[in-house]
Amino acid sequence: MKNLWFKYYSLLLSYPSKDWLYELENIERYLEKEKNDFFKFSQFFKNFSLQELQEEYTNLFISSFPTLPCPPYEAYYREGLLLGETSQEVLDYYEKTGFQFFKEGEAPDHIAVELEFCALTEDLTFIKRIKNWFNDLKECVEKSSQIYSKIVKFISEELKKWE
Repeated sequence: MKNLWFKYYSLLLSYPSKDWLYELENIERYLEKEKNDFFKFSQFFKNFSLQELQEEYTNLFISSFPTLPCPPYEAYYREGLLLGETSQEVLDYYEKTGFQFFKEGEAPDHIAVELEFCALTEDLTFIKRIKNWFNDLKECVEKSSQIYSKIVKFISEELKKWE
């Protein structure tokens, strides 16, 4: 079931689309069998239009003038830049474990990609790696977005239980 939780976390931090919401709802149906009292984000997202969710995601994680509030990349929080040595380190780690990374237009150290990797591999070492930088992203998001602050708080609490 761990892999389904990590898929869920990954989706929560992926770009919103109609298919995205449908996939969240499907995963929640399975997850509630294990834990029926968890917060269902698909219901929360229905309070917003798809366009509002996409704009919020874009402004927070993709582009915003004059600076991007919260880059969702591990390299940014470890080195202060995008596509740094950390990005290559993550890509090398994927390759060592037999994971062939390809997500068009996305760096290997994007938080949604890293969480997806954990969904596919359940790699405890990599989960610890995410934990080491996720709180920095969480703090940034909490200052910048009411919508996404709920998500990062949830994921931060969830990550604590995966040792």
